[in-house]
Amino acid sequence: MVSYRQSGLCNGCYAIAVRCGTALAWRREYRAWRDGTARWRLMVLELATELGADWAGQLLGVTAEEFRSWWFGGARPDTDTMRALARLHRRVTTDGARAVLEEMRG
Repeated sequence: MVSYRQSGLCNGCYAIAVRCGTALAWRREYRAWRDGTARWRLMVLELATELGADWAGQLLGVTAEEFRSWWFGGARPDTDTMRALARLHRRVTTDGARAVLEEMRG
């Protein structure tokens, strides 16, 4: 897991996500996930926590600022980027963040 500076999240959001776990930090997002209305926001938060906004944005072909705006600003990615986000999230959850980053680096 990356530090809060690498994650692109503010210190408070990162602390909530890491220390309190999904039960507290992602309760609202989990309900939306379950209902199918905001899965992408939870995926963005998980990728930012695991990879960091810079790496996740680079893997998705967007800037780190644009990647952060999906969580903080509520902007929604376009359809193609949404599919890439889901694929990357699936890879990170199955293979692990380290494997994905090592594959990208070399």
